Amino acid sequence: MKQSKLSVLLNKNVKLVLDGAMATELQSRGHSLDTKLWSFPMVHDHPNSVRDVHMDYMNVGSDIITACTYQSDLKPEDKQTEQMMFDAMKIIHLAKQQYCTNQSNGREVLIAASMSSFGANMDGAQEYDGRYVDEVDDETISSFHGRKIRYLLEKCGDYAPDILLFETIPSLKEAQIIQDVLSKLDLINKTKQPDVLISFSCKEEQGIVTTCYGDKIEECIAFANASQIVQGVGVNCSTPDHTLQALRIARPLTTKLLVSYPNNGDVYDGINKTWSHQNSVMSFGDVASSLFDAGADIVGGCCRTCPNDINQIYNTRNRFLNEKP
Repeated sequence: MKQSKLSVLLNKNVKLVLDGAMATELQSRGHSLDTKLWSFPMVHDHPNSVRDVHMDYMNVGSDIITACTYQSDLKPEDKQTEQMMFDAMKIIHLAKQQYCTNQSNGREVLIAASMSSFGANMDGAQEYDGRYVDEVDDETISSFHGRKIRYLLEKCGDYAPDILLFETIPSLKEAQIIQDVLSKLDLINKTKQPDVLISFSCKEEQGIVTTCYGDKIEECIAFANASQIVQGVGVNCSTPDHTLQALRIARPLTTKLLVSYPNNGDVYDGINKTWSHQNSVMSFGDVASSLFDAGADIVGGCCRTCPNDINQIYNTRNRFLNEKP
């Protein structure tokens, strides 16, 4: 079993900076994403714009950048989606190559494939409640994830990801299904296996933070602790407050990597596809400081975050490390 690339990079940097939003950042640059596939078609329609976002995140300090593959839904014999997934991975790898060629500090960057929940491809933003796990059979969800995993690892060649980042997963049940799929691929014994991170979407009810489906954070950590495949677990696309609360529960319970990348505090209406600004965060540097203090190993941003936010995380990470004895 090879040493985790994440572990190697963490040994150098101690804490890592993940990038920020892709889709909402593209929207802020004037692109319309009025499609069920959200930002995914941009790899075909506007590849240079996707590349530019990747470049901007690396330029402001991201140690990990995430491919524009979140909303991909690979059906059997779906050659068009296969090509778009390949294009997304090619774009991000070429962006990394360009960045590494142009900079002289030798900073290493890892590439993650964004792997959505099954619910992200359903109407009504169901990745934020997870109710579909009671309505859709396990095999359908398993096949959804399996097709994408196999394509990325078996067909992308030199453009394969360093990390499979399963994100906005609303339920422990779906995380368990994902692990079952990965275990059948026998990733542990492959020399080029990717690192695996699973990040949950969370909510708060009556002062208690759970997954969006309602699983206890403690149960999710127990799942990660028992896994030989999952290197890290965390929370994304939740409010900074909910993310921090979940992290404080998780850190004493695990030695696994903890990843946290909240949204910017805005509230999303999945039915009307609009954002409410009343809870927006003023300083992502302050958010990052709290998350690092709580034990996060990897911190980034999710929806509505931008390169400036990630630069604040980068600067906070550097101050955090300089202040440690």
